[in-house]
This record gives sequence, structure tokens and C-alpha cells, in this order.
Amino acid sequence: NIIIVEARPSETVHAVAAKLGITIQQAMQGITAQSGNNGGGYMLYVQVNPGTDAELANAVAAYIYYTYPDVVNYFINLYKSASTNGFTFNEETFNYYIQYLTSKSLDEWLSEAEQITGVPSQIIMQMGDLIAKPKTANGNTYYKRTLIEFEKGVIWSGNYTPIYAIANLAIISGALSGRPGCGTSTGFGHQRGAAFPLPPPPPWSSNLSQSRQFFIPMHVYAPQQLQSMGMTVNGTNIVNFIKQFYNQYNSTLVPQIYQYNPVVDYLIYSGYGKVLWVFTANPYKQTMSGTKLGLTIDNRARLLQECLE
Repeated sequence: NIIIVEARPSETVHAVAAKLGITIQQAMQGITAQSGNNGGGYMLYVQVNPGTDAELANAVAAYIYYTYPDVVNYFINLYKSASTNGFTFNEETFNYYIQYLTSKSLDEWLSEAEQITGVPSQIIMQMGDLIAKPKTANGNTYYKRTLIEFEKGVIWSGNYTPIYAIANLAIISGALSGRPGCGTSTGFGHQRGAAFPLPPPPPWSSNLSQSRQFFIPMHVYAPQQLQSMGMTVNGTNIVNFIKQFYNQYNSTLVPQIYQYNPVVDYLIYSGYGKVLWVFTANPYKQTMSGTKLGLTIDNRARLLQECLE
């Protein structure tokens, strides 16, 4: 299986559909091509509401966890046994993840995900089957080999939450098991986003001789913050904390992660700046909120032009 998340449908969907010998409409309906010169194959094109990729990935993961527990246990035991080769499996963080998946029934997961993402429950279950449903033959069980690639729709949006939701899905489904044909990564060689909550301290820190921590992993940061607030550290509280943390992007002038070094986008949104220099680049394609930035720049440019005229 090859799972492509938030790539350009104009490129990937048409190319894969052509390879399988089916139409785009058939791909959206999950049509199987069993004959023809191109051979057989299966393609499922899922249209998700913008910004809800994390919810979809978590719902698929919950379906896999509830429906195929033997598959999940097989790969988790595989990761743990890899410690003999120097691999470290963070069991505490995994337990938080499972606490979150089991905080709701499967019916609740599917119903809520359908409402949030716009993807029907049966399609979510179909995605889970494609990724994790094992095959059996001659009394043997054969686990799916899945490659998950994500691209700019994820990297340039919520960033941390969808990327880590996809990574967790990859863990329990065996995409990160190290087997040939498996993996999880970006698909091409474009811009990258960092998935951490806090920036380094400002360079004008009073104690310049002290080494600086350049980032704090969220799986460390969130429990620390919950403990400091006197809250119980569990999967549900961690997820709620992370969601609230990233909702700050849309509710404050300068988000916490930019408190020492605000990015240009937020300053422009807020009316700061008198001159914007752009050299051989399209700034609307270099931000997580291109539409918002474009409307703001166009409006400010129009006001300036009216003043000049």
C-alpha cells in the first residue's frame, strides 16, 4: 500500500488512476481495476475538510486499534525487541497515545471524525482495512506493507499535529517496522517545518555562557506543563493541551512560539511594517496561511495606492 497525504491531486490522483486504468470518479468511489493492460489494483481517493488531517489519521488509527489488536501488538512487540539493536521505544508516550485512542468508543471516533473531516465512516474503516487488515494463507498471517508519504498540505498547515498523528498511525500499522516497502516520510525535497513548541531563548539572554536548549519535544513539554498546572498527565489531557496550544495561532497577535522572534506574517496581519521587500519569490506560497496573508497584503497595498492617488 502507498498512502499519499495532502499532495497535489492534479498530479498524484490522475497519475495513479491512469496507472490502474480507472477514472477519477471511480477512484473517489474506491473502484477496483481487475483487468486491462495496466493490471489490477485498488485506489481510494479521500477528500478531507481542510485542516482536519490529524482528526482523520487519529480516527483511522482508532479503527485499526479496535479492529486489529493483534496487528498492533505484533508491531509494538517488534519495536520493543529492537532494543537489542540500539532502538529505543518510548513506551510511556505510546501508553499516552493508547489512552487517547481508548478514551472514546469506536462508534464515537467514527461519528465525530465524519462530522469534523467530512469523510464518511465507511470510508474511514475502508482506509483502516487497506492499511492494516492482514492476509492469511496456509495457516500463516501476512501483515500489510505500507508506505505513507505526506506533503505540503500537512507541512504548511498545523504541522505538528497532523505529522505526528500520521507518524503514530504508521507506528501501530507497521509502516515504521523497517521492512522493505514500508516507511513514513515527506514525498519530495521542498520546504520543511519543525515540530516543536518553543523557540530558543533570545540571543540577549543574561546568561550567555549557559548552553541553550534549541527545542523541547512536545512529548516532554506537554506533560511538564500539565504537571505545573496541577493536572493529571494522561493521553486525553495531553491531546487537549496540544490542541489548545496550537489554537493560539488563530487567537493571539504573536503566538507563544514566536514570542521572541515574531515571523513577518503575523506582524503584517497586525498592521506592522511600512515596506515589504520580496525578491524572486511568491510569499503567499511560503506561509502556513497564504490566503490570509494575500488578502492582508492586497488590502494594505490598495489603501496605500488610494493614498498616493
